[in-house]
This record gives sequence, structure tokens and C-alpha cells, in this order.
Amino acid sequence: MKNILLIFVLGFTFFVSCNTDPNVEYLSIDYGYDYYPVEVGKYIIYDVDSITYDPTQSATSIDTTTYQVKEEVVDSTIDNAGRVMYIIHYSTRNSIGEDWTLENVYTTVVDDFRVERTEDNLRFVKMLFPSRVDLTWDGNQLFADENFIITVRGETLEIFKNWSSVTKEKGTSEVIGGLNFDDILTIQHADNENFIEKRLVEEKYARGVGLVSKVMMILDTQCGGNLSDCIDLSWEEKAEKGFILKMTVNTYN
Repeated sequence: MKNILLIFVLGFTFFVSCNTDPNVEYLSIDYGYDYYPVEVGKYIIYDVDSITYDPTQSATSIDTTTYQVKEEVVDSTIDNAGRVMYIIHYSTRNSIGEDWTLENVYTTVVDDFRVERTEDNLRFVKMLFPSRVDLTWDGNQLFADENFIITVRGETLEIFKNWSSVTKEKGTSEVIGGLNFDDILTIQHADNENFIEKRLVEEKYARGVGLVSKVMMILDTQCGGNLSDCIDLSWEEKAEKGFILKMTVNTYN
């Protein structure tokens, strides 16, 4: 018995000594948590361009607006699963210098495996960890009803139709809003179109900053009843209802 114990001790000592060799390189996994940093007091201000489409009897009415959005983490609490949940104030203003108007209160949770964000009672899975290119998931898996319909300028839209999230790029550098970012994670939550519908949702996250760019194209058309008239037209030209939304980082702390 003593001999067996001695062999075990010697074997364990040898294992430890081998694994403390300074020349041995160990596998380090980049989980990507810092693409979505969140803490109370953090804020990001975005410049927003919005285009909405509304069909009329004679033509499509197109309305273009620009404004700013501020997302600020103002507090934290504990959710029903015992996780830290952060409270986000979503405020807008028409131009620099104006006071902010609180429009919505959102929440977000970051755990070891994913990012959840709740907007207007809809809970999205925004990101998975560890982050890697070609990672796919159902970003709307927590919805009570995936056939959720919204109304834009009096017209109904199946906004979440055919969404499927995928990490497209990681570690790329880009200038966004006049700011240089050396390490960006690009996620597409939707990229689907046919003759009468287009759904494109793309978000870019900068390491250590968070969301720095977002594009949404939720567009429908019937091409005035003749689809052949729209074959060579871009979606910006042929859309009859829906919206295009572009958010670009302006300032952050």
C-alpha cells in the first residue's frame, strides 16, 4: 500500500512539474466578453438616420429624419434567474444642444454564455460566447410570438420574419462615425430577401466600447401590382412600406 501511495505522489509531482514549464504554451480562449461591456454610468450617443415608406393611392410617401439617441446604463438589479440585470435609459433629441427626452427603458443581461436585451417586452439574444466567425443561433428564441407584427405609418409589417443570427466577422478594423476602431465584431441578425420582402439587420461591436453601428432594412413592396417593373430597381427605390434605420456612434465614455 505504501508503495502504491509513493508511486501516486511521485507521478503527481512529475505532472505538476511538467505543467509549470515556462516554455509550455497554454490554450487561451477569447470569449469576447469585452465586445459588450456594461456597467452603471456607461453611455453611448448615436447619430440616427431614419427613412420610412408609406404607400398612397398615387405614389409612395417617403419621410426622412435625423436625430440622436443616447443609451445610458443607469442602474442594475437582480432578475428572476439570479443574474445581474442592467437598466438602460433610451433617450432622443433632434439636434446637439437640445435636452434629452426619455423614450424607453430597456434591460440587458450578460452571463457566461450570451447577451440578452429586452426592448418593448421583446427579449433578444444579441450575442453568444465564446464569439467566433460563422457561429449561428436563433436571436428571437425567447419571444412569446415570433410572428410579432408592428405598425409603421399605418402599415403592418412582419418585422422579424426569417431572422437568423450569425457572427460574420471578428477582429476587423474600421472607421465608424469618424472614429477608428481596431477590433470589431460584426453580427447579422437577418439577411433575407425575395421579390416582395427584405429583412437586413446588422450590428457592429467594438471591443471595449460596445455597439458602434446598426443598420436595419425592413421593407415590403408589391411594385404597384407588377413585379416585373421592379427587377432593376434597388430596395430604396422600390420599397412601398417599411423603414431603413442607421445608427452610428458619435460619442461614448
